[in-house]
Amino acid sequence: MDSEINLHHRCDESLLYGESKILVVEDDQFGRAMIVGVLQRQGFVHIIEAGDGQQAFDLAKEHEPDLIIMDIEMPVINGYECTRLIRKHPKISLTPILVQTGLSASDDKVEAFESGADDFLVKPIDARELILRVTVHLEREWMYKNIRDFGARLQDELNMARKTQQVLLPTEKQIGDCAQSYGVHINQLVKTSSEVGGDFWGIKVLSDTKFAVYLVDFSGHGVYAALNTFRLHTIIHQESDLHENPSAYMAHLNNTMCELLPCGQFATMFYGVIDCDKGVLEFSTAACPPPLMFNCVTGDVERLLGDGFPLGAQSGVGYDQRVVDFGSKHMLLLYSDALIETPDEKSEFISINDLIEKMKEYIAGAEDEPAKIFDKFLNFFNDNYAPRLKDDLTVNTYYRA
Repeated sequence: MDSEINLHHRCDESLLYGESKILVVEDDQFGRAMIVGVLQRQGFVHIIEAGDGQQAFDLAKEHEPDLIIMDIEMPVINGYECTRLIRKHPKISLTPILVQTGLSASDDKVEAFESGADDFLVKPIDARELILRVTVHLEREWMYKNIRDFGARLQDELNMARKTQQVLLPTEKQIGDCAQSYGVHINQLVKTSSEVGGDFWGIKVLSDTKFAVYLVDFSGHGVYAALNTFRLHTIIHQESDLHENPSAYMAHLNNTMCELLPCGQFATMFYGVIDCDKGVLEFSTAACPPPLMFNCVTGDVERLLGDGFPLGAQSGVGYDQRVVDFGSKHMLLLYSDALIETPDEKSEFISINDLIEKMKEYIAGAEDEPAKIFDKFLNFFNDNYAPRLKDDLTVNTYYRA
């Protein structure tokens, strides 16, 4: 038997040999000593020994080894059963297991793999084959561990980014202040297709009788779209003498985003100013889905235009400014395109006309309570469309008491 077997490893040998924990399970003391000796001569330091399946399972739970060399024919619990127990235990279920046995029948090999074994060694054990297989599986385990650790770190960072992004949205106090100061009740839904997204909405106080509302949907979703939301949110909350002029302000935002966004990235947007003294909404749009204005007394609905260039698509373009009544018992519905682009279980989408009819139905049965209108709509969407949502979704209603 070679005193040392030289192999080219794809990972640092000092880590592989010095930190890897190997559990050797063999009821025959001589056979176990042989395997341990081969591993020690190769440089492995942390070797744990077990003489039967029950002891092996207990030691595996205690030490959480990086690899297990498992005999099959053993007292108390055989190797098959021990392997099954390990695969069911959450802390050690992913541990690589090399089954070593004197049996050579194909049925025995099948049972070994069906019980959860990763590889197979036939007795008598060849030292070079043993080291090669151990090394391959340990290197693979180190790689998987690094991937799992990276995934866990990435998940933590995404969760932190999601919490940070939530700061962009109006607080419950700000929403409540709008109801108290302006008599406008706001209900909102924000769903991201991943941990962070490209949608956001907001309100901005302009005077005692005016405040601005906006909804933004960046192309794509995920981390890069989320970064763009921070960019635009910062710009929106900078001081500007254009905030009360929707078309001029939209042009300003577009020119600014054209300088910041890479080619091919853009945002759709609604920006409007609610003037409670005059009872009107002045607004401008950048390729957003058509907003809807409901008269909750007469049942009339006005489908507003959502045209205009997307923000960041082309600099120097102009935006139209429009005015619509927003008096008492009127409700404005704003939404990102995921609302009308998410299929139900029959792969059918809700059309704008369907959306209007649903909202009219909920308004008629809500007894002048805007929260009831929104809750009924949410229940409808969650029951029929939410399971297949693949894009970020934002929905806002603004109901004037």
